[in-house]
Amino acid sequence: MYVSLSARIAEAYYLILELRAKIVLNRQIIDFFEKTVELVRLRYERGVVPSLDLYQARQNLLSARADMPVFESDLVHAENSLALLLGFRPGQADMGDFTSLPDVESSYVAGLPSELLARRPDVEAAFQRLQASDADIAVAIAERFPSFSLTADYGSRTTDLSDLLQNPNVFWNVLAGVSAPLFDGGRRRANVVYKEALFRERLAGYHQSVIRAFADVEDSLARERGTDNRYIELLAYKEVTEATLRLSLQRYRFGVDTFLPVLTAQASHSRALMAVITAKRKKISSRIQLARALGGSWMVDEIAPEQNSSGDTL
Repeated sequence: MYVSLSARIAEAYYLILELRAKIVLNRQIIDFFEKTVELVRLRYERGVVPSLDLYQARQNLLSARADMPVFESDLVHAENSLALLLGFRPGQADMGDFTSLPDVESSYVAGLPSELLARRPDVEAAFQRLQASDADIAVAIAERFPSFSLTADYGSRTTDLSDLLQNPNVFWNVLAGVSAPLFDGGRRRANVVYKEALFRERLAGYHQSVIRAFADVEDSLARERGTDNRYIELLAYKEVTEATLRLSLQRYRFGVDTFLPVLTAQASHSRALMAVITAKRKKISSRIQLARALGGSWMVDEIAPEQNSSGDTL
């Protein structure tokens, strides 16, 4: 519960920072477009360029201005959503004044042990139900829990995780066939069909919880790799659009080209700048989702001292 709630709060907070960063950027873009319009207007008044250039210059400016109310309304909605998560009424919570997203490492720490997943609330609850049916068998299954590193260098999945998800002859077969060798050893309550069926049901539930846990981590690692790669590519794209815009403006000033290349370059560079901000926030989001997929009870250990010192309870 703590991990899930913390993830939702963090997601909402970083969405707020993304929208604030976009508002700051959009103001800069509007200022730049206004200067461009003024440049074109002066050239038009001197008879150097046609009126079409002036209309085209105003086109990007008006488009950027039209985006501002959308960003501002989205920001209010995001701040209200976070306030509700924190238990405050809209407009009451202090959201701080940060207007930029923090940098994060390009990957998750290497060598995360697979045993972390056994501490996920859903896996632990399924195991407790299984243990309530037959403690000895539950212990035998727990001893067979796969042990390896979930992440390799640079936060990518290890071949062990890939092999485990693809190989049907490891942990899954142990779970599927556990009733044969263990029940026949006298552990089964003789002829008690109900208890056997209940145990099988709980075994299947545990089996499904473990599969879901590993799949969640696999999905999160894939998402993190994807967001990392997209962010890197967008940074390169932003540099190219910046250079294109600079050269197109130079050529326009010297009368080599019409304003159309400038118009196209301005629009492309603006989109690139916005896309980089979104990609950076999604990089953070993918890290949050990986932490959420790993789960565990570590937050309980962190929160307990705070509760004891303040006397508050949840």
